Amino acid sequence: MTTKKSTKRALLSSVLATVLCAAMLIGTTFAWFTDSVTSGKNKIVAGNLDIELYQVEGSTETPVTADTNLFREDALWEPGHVEVVTLKMANLGTLALEYALDISIANETAGTNAAGDPFRLSDYIQFAAVDGNNTYATREQAIAAAEAAGSTPISQLAAGKSGVLYPADKATAENPALEYVTLIVYMPETVGNEANYKTGTTAPTIDMGISLLATQTPYEADSFDQKYDDKAGELNFTEPGDYTVDLDETPAYGNGDYGVIQAQKDVTVNITGSGAVKAQESSDKYAMAVAAYEGGTVNIYGGTYTQEITGSDEQYDMIYAAYGGNINIYGGTFKSVTPKWTLNVRDADYQSGASKITVYGGTFYKYNPAQSDTEPGGPVSYVADGYTVIQNGDWYTVVKAAVDSAEALKDAIASANDGDTIVLTKDIELTTSARTIDKNITFDAQGNTISGVPMYIGSTNNVTVKNAVFDNAKGTKESCVYVNNTSGINVFENCVFENTNWDVIQMTGNIEGAQLVVNNCTFANAAQRYIHVEALENGSPDYNTNVKVTITNNTFGQNPTGNDAIGLYYIADAGITAYNNTFASEEPTIYICSASISPSISQEDAIAMFTAKK
Repeated sequence: MTTKKSTKRALLSSVLATVLCAAMLIGTTFAWFTDSVTSGKNKIVAGNLDIELYQVEGSTETPVTADTNLFREDALWEPGHVEVVTLKMANLGTLALEYALDISIANETAGTNAAGDPFRLSDYIQFAAVDGNNTYATREQAIAAAEAAGSTPISQLAAGKSGVLYPADKATAENPALEYVTLIVYMPETVGNEANYKTGTTAPTIDMGISLLATQTPYEADSFDQKYDDKAGELNFTEPGDYTVDLDETPAYGNGDYGVIQAQKDVTVNITGSGAVKAQESSDKYAMAVAAYEGGTVNIYGGTYTQEITGSDEQYDMIYAAYGGNINIYGGTFKSVTPKWTLNVRDADYQSGASKITVYGGTFYKYNPAQSDTEPGGPVSYVADGYTVIQNGDWYTVVKAAVDSAEALKDAIASANDGDTIVLTKDIELTTSARTIDKNITFDAQGNTISGVPMYIGSTNNVTVKNAVFDNAKGTKESCVYVNNTSGINVFENCVFENTNWDVIQMTGNIEGAQLVVNNCTFANAAQRYIHVEALENGSPDYNTNVKVTITNNTFGQNPTGNDAIGLYYIADAGITAYNNTFASEEPTIYICSASISPSISQEDAIAMFTAKK
């Protein structure tokens, strides 16, 4: 740290999914009235912070929730495609508030283009936020408006709009209680085959997140001034103990003077979820999203971390440890306005070892945590031993290992910690001694092909397999993947399954409490079922019902001759979620024999369930 600051710290070729998170944040260092009481002529009334987001379509305004898809799910994104959405932010409370509407990437899967080169779709889709409730007669007008507003690739985690909204009874033309913004997302016509993914490889996808964050702003006055709430939004943990901040429930937006989320003394703070943490620039030119001091520890498992800067200072630390504080990063997305200072440890504490930042995962914008220039004698590495960094354009991702063979995969799994990501860098052929995943990890094949014997997922672990092309053509009856004897969550995302001589994904046996999630996958050329789940309890004739299956946004090839396209046996219908699936066959065989329905769900109802749009 410099002397100046040493005193303080799919696109699945068709889908662009959108999620939204709106939150009211009040810092833990404040106590507020929670009720009202009358005494004589003196009335004490609690103030409340309440912001709402609406999607505007003509004269219709619909509240936006976390399940709202703002953009067309069935859109075929290609050069020239444009989506326009208008939103309204409204202050429904009694306190003035400051808001930030941001665009982020909740999840992205890279693809391989027609030339065989890797690419990120987010580098080619442009975004702009235009003030006001706007409509455009043509896509050319919409693109022109976006360009005039300064459109940027969504990979840059663009800030959409920010401002102050006042209580309705205090609002004026200059101090409004509501504002409109028009979002324009488009793929320029100049984009060519560099973003055209290669047939037979994993399709690139983007889950785009829209976060509306709000915090109090200095407006209401007490007997002294209007500044009593200028630090609202901070989450400052000082009492010894373990705490969890779930960003899916409580995104954080506030003053970054000492950190929006702070851990001090004998405190451990675990940050989970995929929501946003945004640090506002303080009057002293600090904008720290997370900080640990005086023996405090922060463990970051997820979230999107950004800053709101108005000044031109060259150093805005975003994740900071000092005076005996320690920070461990296992996941999340980090974009600092001054990328060099994304992570920083106070110089004296780094040199003495009193404070540390250790990186086990996460994705960083224009910042390589293995080559940080913020410490004396740098560059230094914050990356944990046994982990590595993979660069994709402006982004650097920390993973457990980058493996290029079945044996290397076996070794990486054996040494993995919970939450690690293992990345495949080339096609591999699994062997009987190197095919089992039995750790809580993510295996990202990056579009590479897996062949040979079936992959096994066992034990009670939570496993995610994504971006893999399975080609398990064999002379014997074998599946692509067996999920056996587990009560964990098993996720297959953005995978391609082909050339299988048996069931593609088979989850059977004593699977009490197990979950199977299959999303954005493509199935073809199976000899038996594409997905086969059978909840047999302890080998007896009785079946358990505490099994959940989610099958969404998948493409299924021609129904296997004489067999079920999908077979779900003795699973409570409440445990089955299916929608947005497509089938090459006009009459696919989907057999659902549920513990609560005898003998089974009809083919007509099953097909309707699986193909329903959501």
